[in-house]
Amino acid sequence: MEKEKYINNDDIEEYGKKMNKEGIKERKKETTYLLVISLLISLVLLSGCEGEIPTKGNETIETPETTQTKLELKLGEVAKTSKMEVTVISAEKTMSYYDTLWKENKEAEKGKLFVIVEAELKNVGDDIEYADPDDFSMSDLEEFKYDPEGGFLGADIENALKHTKLFPDERIAGKLVFEIPETATGLKVKYNFGSIFEKPIIVSWTIE
Repeated sequence: MEKEKYINNDDIEEYGKKMNKEGIKERKKETTYLLVISLLISLVLLSGCEGEIPTKGNETIETPETTQTKLELKLGEVAKTSKMEVTVISAEKTMSYYDTLWKENKEAEKGKLFVIVEAELKNVGDDIEYADPDDFSMSDLEEFKYDPEGGFLGADIENALKHTKLFPDERIAGKLVFEIPETATGLKVKYNFGSIFEKPIIVSWTIE
């Protein structure tokens, strides 16, 4: 005679947690698809700050056609074009941060650490602009590039910077998370004022 199988409360709880995580993953995937479509539409409609070099002051000049522009700043300094102001306010190294999606501390991989960056963007033009985490990156002394966690969706951290529409005079501030090797030095946060239709227009903030 076949033995009856019993399901205890622990099994039910574990199954519930598993299904909840799968549901969260699916919802996040759907949100990603919708935001990708929204981002592509915005990139088609907007051409960024075409041909314009970001500066620390109010004056702007034309970008040379054959070179990539670079402006190097310190934390707290503002890069400005006729459309956008961007400021990297702070950067802090840490081995973990609180993951708002999974409701638990997220630890850096072995040999790595996180850099949590706070940045602010302001629309100073007359048209709609977009704040996008993907326009930021980090580099080290050897010019290795590190992208922010979460891409244009933003990291799962409190007050994360996310893909956001900005009307004239609106501003947004938020956090970005980068995972880098513990041995990386000469760190810089970079922002690209260019678009997919033109060459990069890079501004960098030295954080160490």
